[in-house]
Amino acid sequence: MGDAAISLLVGLFLSTMSCPADALPSTCRPEYQKLSGGLVHTACKPPNNNCIFVSTGLNMAEKADVLKAHNDFRSRVAQGQLSGFPAATNMYRMKWDDNLAQVAQAFTNLCDDRHDKEVQRKTSKFPKVGQNIAWNYEPTQTEVIDSAGRVKDWFEEYQDFNSGNVDPFRVSHGRVVTHFTQVAWAETRYIGCGYTHYKLRNDDNPRFPYKKLFACNYAPGGNMIGKSMYKIGAACSACPTGTVCDKATALCYTPGESDGLDSSGGSTGSQWGIIAFFLLGIIAMAAVCIGIIYVRSVTLRSSYPTQQPCTS
Repeated sequence: MGDAAISLLVGLFLSTMSCPADALPSTCRPEYQKLSGGLVHTACKPPNNNCIFVSTGLNMAEKADVLKAHNDFRSRVAQGQLSGFPAATNMYRMKWDDNLAQVAQAFTNLCDDRHDKEVQRKTSKFPKVGQNIAWNYEPTQTEVIDSAGRVKDWFEEYQDFNSGNVDPFRVSHGRVVTHFTQVAWAETRYIGCGYTHYKLRNDDNPRFPYKKLFACNYAPGGNMIGKSMYKIGAACSACPTGTVCDKATALCYTPGESDGLDSSGGSTGSQWGIIAFFLLGIIAMAAVCIGIIYVRSVTLRSSYPTQQPCTS
């Protein structure tokens, strides 16, 4: 089954499921339901009813492209090949994380190009998660995503970043550079991204009705003022404990670890596994809806007195 069919299934799942408002999305894990301060986790937010999906999700090849683009750019920094920047001693090789990707996808499916809060994108494994987002508006519908190109746009911000602010990390007032610094943050090891192509029912920009929203979530998150963007020194000379240096890229990795993607270039599991996941999600949502409706109907019936048959 092709990627287009999978995207259609995902879109149907996300846009057509409807039930009482207090039924939570299938992505809303129990640990996501415990945020303080009245905040709602991104994976627990209800659908945006103003959003009409054209397509959702990255296919297998696109996920691999995003991961490769990040590691290629990180390698340039680590090897000291970036003009004006010193080499890095401790740059991790990134790997894909499905849970980060699931939350990133939940974010883009909300059709809102404003960052969520750090705590709203946490996962079971990662309490501190960074985020980069990109979007564009188009007059006509096209299916070109160019996710690797988005990563390149983020990385190109290095031209506006003062390399003297690498260690300790600081940000000067001026042009945006924090997409680049997150891409090149040495201790960030995991990444997961989402993508949604959509229209809005009530759009204040009718000349450009088609929107594409791309987001990557990172763990551990970077851009921490006063910390180290990366350690300066001989390339790959101080890899974290338990990792070794890939001399070809100057990136640090754990021997024998996978990149989080299977041999077909996607996240672990076949396309049929993805389909099964969403079908199970639909079944679970249906069960929740039926349960809520049943409880409400029982409650409603119990609020009325039992009618007795008329006798003469």
